[in-house]
Amino acid sequence: MNETVRATPVDAAEGAGGLERLLDRLEPLTDRLNPIVVKEVRQVLRARGFAWSYFALVVLAAVIGAFMVLGDERNPSDALGLEFLMLLQVLLGVGLLVVVPLQSFQSLGAEWEGDTYDQLAMSGLRPRNIVSGKFVSAFVQTLLMTAAFAPFIALAFLMRGVDLLAMGFVVMNLVLFSAWASAIALGVSSLTTHRLARVVLFVALAAALTLGLIGTIQYGSVILTQSALLREPIFVTVVASAYLGGSLVALYFHLVACGKLAHPEENAATPLRLFTIGGTVFVVGWAVAANAWWSLPDEAVDVGLWMLGIALALNTVLWATERERLGRRVANEISLKHGAARFVPAALLPGGGRGLLFGLVLLAVVAGFDVLLSSDASFAVDSRRWFVAWVLCYASFFVGTTTLFTRRLCDTEFGTYVARLLVVVVVVASILVPTVLGLLVGDRDLRNFRHALNAPWVLIEAGDGSMDQGLAVAVVGLGLVGLVLNALRIARGVGEVRRARRGSHAEDDPAVVRSRERAAELDRASESPA
Repeated sequence: MNETVRATPVDAAEGAGGLERLLDRLEPLTDRLNPIVVKEVRQVLRARGFAWSYFALVVLAAVIGAFMVLGDERNPSDALGLEFLMLLQVLLGVGLLVVVPLQSFQSLGAEWEGDTYDQLAMSGLRPRNIVSGKFVSAFVQTLLMTAAFAPFIALAFLMRGVDLLAMGFVVMNLVLFSAWASAIALGVSSLTTHRLARVVLFVALAAALTLGLIGTIQYGSVILTQSALLREPIFVTVVASAYLGGSLVALYFHLVACGKLAHPEENAATPLRLFTIGGTVFVVGWAVAANAWWSLPDEAVDVGLWMLGIALALNTVLWATERERLGRRVANEISLKHGAARFVPAALLPGGGRGLLFGLVLLAVVAGFDVLLSSDASFAVDSRRWFVAWVLCYASFFVGTTTLFTRRLCDTEFGTYVARLLVVVVVVASILVPTVLGLLVGDRDLRNFRHALNAPWVLIEAGDGSMDQGLAVAVVGLGLVGLVLNALRIARGVGEVRRARRGSHAEDDPAVVRSRERAAELDRASESPA
């Protein structure tokens, strides 16, 4: 980053040249920053997409605001400032919650499409530096757009009907949600390098961001029209809990991106699993403390633990579809007598069987807390306190059974995605097949999707406190089936770690054995007379 990049006439015409020249003057300072940040900011300032979006949103806000002021002269309204601020929320939300995250998604994809990622990898930058640099660049874009709207926001406050606390809260929400969305977009973008798959992910992400924008606008409108909520202790506690959860999700996706960009032989699983443990402990601890001291409703604690259990079950799909065998680099780190990796528990190391073990153990811990902290006074099977326990049983059956038979597919990236897709297919088929059988045999419950293999229906029944005893026994049976079928798989995964600690893993690796056999054949061929 020692070369000075000068703004071209085209850059200046797009309104980016002035900012870029400012970066040139600050080059002694920017050279000390993450080079990815400087590179990304320069690229954004040159890019037509961001410049035109930036320009169009600002001009649109100015034009509509002028028309609103002119119209108010004829029919004065006490809520003019509130109406203008709601309009600004929509326009700024489009920029922060749609344009900036999609730009983040594209920035990581551009490294592969432009064949520049290898250069980044050889530059000595760690995956953490690359992902953090791109995230900071996205946050800089967020601050630029927010600063551009600041005069309009101040003008809205000077008009009538705007609460200062509510206005600041809504703007803060947009900035915070934009940071979350950018981190999630980077994590999603790192999942694959295949062009077609990236197009599908881009469309899905754009749809999700649009829905998130609609929800954010509705949420902000409620705050602006009912600003008294911000002074309610219960509302503040619930919002703080939700924001802490959102921050953990964003940080999780950040770590996912770092792991995906790491070398295939590196141990990217342990940091992510350690973070998952820390995040789980934090969420449970926060729920207990907020419920005891800050008036967090009991129902909010229940729902929070249920959402945590479902999230862990979904992540178990990812952990159980990792490549079964340890990588050679990880095995070598484990074999070192004085290395820290030697003392890492098997469940925290990469591998499908070990990942399944980790997911089920963590789910069992959360299920125990759900039983202890539930607001339901009853311990019967129809009690809501067993909700996460039923999630655990379904994770053991559907995830464990499916990945047991598809584990060989996970040796390749494409096969891993197929294995994960098959988990979804099995869940859907388990809902539909008994229903078809119910139509054939005339069983009313099966025909109406009311059976133990219909996990969504069972969980809804459990959440309503309507769980039947026979249904509960069937769900527990499914969980035990999954656990028994995977017992040998899990034992092999733990045994592989023990062999690696003794230094015998490389001898058992089929890839190493075949490589040595091939090398021996070549040596014999070269020594034999022509």
